[in-house]
Order: sequence, then C-alpha cells, then structure tokens
Amino acid sequence: MTIAPCSYLNVQPYPRFNPDELHEYVFVPPATLQQRFIHRQLTRFDGEEQGVATYKRPFLNFPTLKHHAHPFYVLYNALPNFRKHRWELDADQVELYALIVEINASWRL
Repeated sequence: MTIAPCSYLNVQPYPRFNPDELHEYVFVPPATLQQRFIHRQLTRFDGEEQGVATYKRPFLNFPTLKHHAHPFYVLYNALPNFRKHRWELDADQVELYALIVEINASWRL
C-alpha cells in the first residue's frame, strides 16, 4: 500500500515569513522584576564574544533584541505575561498591552 504525499505539507503557514531574517523586539520589564541589574553577554553574529554589558533598572538603555522567532509567537507569549502584570504597567506598557490584546482579538475572528 502506498500513501500519496499530502500537498499541505509543502505549504508554509506564513508565506512571507523568512526564518533566516532577524526581527527586532523591545524588552518590556514587568514592575515585579526583582533584579536591579541585567547582565548580557555580548556576542557577535560570527560567535565571537565581546564582553558583558550591564543594564540598570529601569532598563531604559536596554538594546533592541534581534531574534529569528516569528512575531506571532512573540506576541502569543507576551500576552499572558502582560495580562498577569496588567495592574503594574506604566502608561507606555498599557498602550503596548492594549495593542497586543487587539491583535490577539483579530486572530480569533
């Protein structure tokens, strides 16, 4: 018995998404974050280490993060974290939270 290959296996769920492309994300620290400092190891894209950077609360100088993760998954992961800390968000974070809620609601249509 032979099974014909399924045509849907060759379809990309996000046709315009390039998994090799880096996307930029902003770090949003929750108010309950107990750390006063965040230490990040600096590594070039070729893998060579360049030292450590230290960022102090409220992390205003924390750099934009670059990652291969699809924005869908980043937003999907961020929503429950925002929801959990919604009473502790500052004005900018409330605006961002509202946008994520709106995007999430559009996925449910």
